This record gives sequence, structure tokens and C-alpha cells, in this order.
Amino acid sequence: MTNDEQSEYEAGLRWRLEVLKEQFEAGKIHIAEHVAAEMERSLKAVKYGPDGQIDLSTVDGRVRSMAAGVAAMHNRQAAKDSISLTDLNQTYFEFVERNFRTFADQAKEMRLDADQFAHLASRHADFVAGISNNIPKLIEYTGGVLGQCSRRFSLSYTGHRRH
Repeated sequence: MTNDEQSEYEAGLRWRLEVLKEQFEAGKIHIAEHVAAEMERSLKAVKYGPDGQIDLSTVDGRVRSMAAGVAAMHNRQAAKDSISLTDLNQTYFEFVERNFRTFADQAKEMRLDADQFAHLASRHADFVAGISNNIPKLIEYTGGVLGQCSRRFSLSYTGHRRH
């Protein structure tokens, strides 16, 4: 692991540990009785260094694993809270309507269902080429929509990679 990767990993781990601490303080974490004593020992072993940051050498695998799980749940909830289901559905169906209404109208005129229309259209090279040429625009657009959603979904720390 390069120095940059190590630094990134440590920053991500510290963020996950802070999320774990916040969730404990909020009373959102409950530990099964049969592992409570060992988990308590592990949690009490975590220390802060003179720089005010968590000394990662005091964090064992139990705490790291729990922090990873809790951070994943935190991220999932933050993602769910970032955009309403109504907004997500509206954006999706507006996109489908804008981009596929012409095809639906053509299929209806030809009295074909979607599968039949797609099969027929895929046999025409010019149609396939037109669709293929627009795929980058589609990806760019959907990335823009996802970007709008992700701007609503901001986390304290988002730069870590999954290790």
C-alpha cells in the first residue's frame, strides 16, 4: 500500500470510528449479550493520541468491523434521506418519457409490444447506430441526475476507498 493509500485508509477508518461513536452516543447500537463483554473490552481499549485523533494501533478487528457495519448503515440511511422516493420516481419517469416516448408511439402505431419493437429495431443498422451514438449522452445525463442526488447526500467523509 502506498503512503497515499495508507493515509486514505486511515482517514476512512477514523471517519468510520467517529460514526460508530456518534451512533453509540445516540443509543442506536445494541450489542448481543453473548459478545458484550469482549466488545466492551475492545471499545475501552480505543485511545486518543496527543494530536486528538484516534490512535489506530489501539483499535482491534472487532471495533473495526463494527465501525464498518455501522458506517455502511449510516451511509445507507443518509442516501435514503437525501432524496424522497417521490422525487426519485418523478425524475426517473420524466427521463423515460423524454427519451423513449417516440419509440413507444412508433410501437403503438405498428401495434407491437416493447419486446417486438425492440427486436424489429435491433435488425436495422441505422437505428442501432443512432442509439449507440447516444449512449455516451445517456451516461452523461444519468451521471448528472445522480450527481444532483449525491449533492443532497453529503457525508463528513466521502473520500475513502473500500479496502
